[in-house]
Formats: sequence, C-alpha cells, structure tokens
Amino acid sequence: MELTEYPLLHTQDLMLAVLRSAADGPGTLADGLARIRATLDLAGEAPPVADEDILAHLDRARFQLLKAGLVEAAGGDRYQTTERGLAVLEEHPTGVDESVLMAFPEYRAHVERSPRAETGVPGRAETARRTPEYDEGYAAFREGRSLADNPYPWDQDRHLAWENGWSESRDAELRSADWRDAKSR
Repeated sequence: MELTEYPLLHTQDLMLAVLRSAADGPGTLADGLARIRATLDLAGEAPPVADEDILAHLDRARFQLLKAGLVEAAGGDRYQTTERGLAVLEEHPTGVDESVLMAFPEYRAHVERSPRAETGVPGRAETARRTPEYDEGYAAFREGRSLADNPYPWDQDRHLAWENGWSESRDAELRSADWRDAKSR
C-alpha cells in the first residue's frame, strides 16, 4: 500500500506540512515530520510507516514545491516558504497538490522537461505521477542497465516504480526506433 493511501498522509497533507514548517522561518524535513506526527496524534493515529518513509515523501514534496517556487533553499538542509508559497497556503489551507502546482510556469516547465515528457503520448506525460525510483529506473535503461539491476526489494512499491521507469524508457526507445524505421521506408 502506498504511503499516500493512509489518512492524513496524502500528497496534499505532505505538501502542507512542508510549507507550514517553514512559513515562519527556515524549516527542515524533520520539522515537517514533527507536523505530520502532531496531526496523526490529534487524530489518535499512529504513523503507519517508519519515519524514514515519511521523510522520503516529504523530501519529494519539498522538491516539487521548490520547482514551483513555493519554497526556496535556506542553507544546508533548510528551506523557507516564499511569498508565493504563503499566498498558496492562504488560498489552499486544506491542501496543495500537483493540480495547484501546475498553475506555475516554472513547475509546468519542469514537468515538460522530465523523462516522461519524452513518451510521445499526448496528455500521459503531464498527468502521470512520478517518483525518484521511477526516474532512477528510467535513467537505468538509458545507461544500458538491465531490468535485473533493480536495487529495491521485490516486495516494495519502490521496486515496481523503478521497473515502471525502466520499462517506460525502453518503450519510448522502441517507439522512437519504430518511428525512424517507418520514416526511412
């Protein structure tokens, strides 16, 4: 089961934790984790996964917020919510997700430059959810590594994400080769 399938740990909740943890001054992912834990405590829920898993998802949320210009680096592992981020917090107090981020040209440009944008399938690249493991798998195929080089345990969702990235990269290469062959005829 994905982390974001648990109550209070959806993408919207994770992004809010990152934004709020640095709204009054520089924050860290540990501050975001503390916010998540406090929210879970208020709901009488125990964290469903290890802190490291939550931190990894918070880091992904921070990366996306950085690309949208809602947070900025503040030295070391610290980040600060920008004026734009504060405005988004005010406008979306119950959650921020990719649909909100797509309103910002910087974020849209980031999505369009991503490996999935190379698939050539209209609409698919822009709406598909990506993870760092997916990106690693995508790059692994481009580097000539095999599917057997997947570094994640087979029973984890990270394994499947890596495999999906690898397969999508291979499929993009095959589509490109088919197109080149058809054009040369």
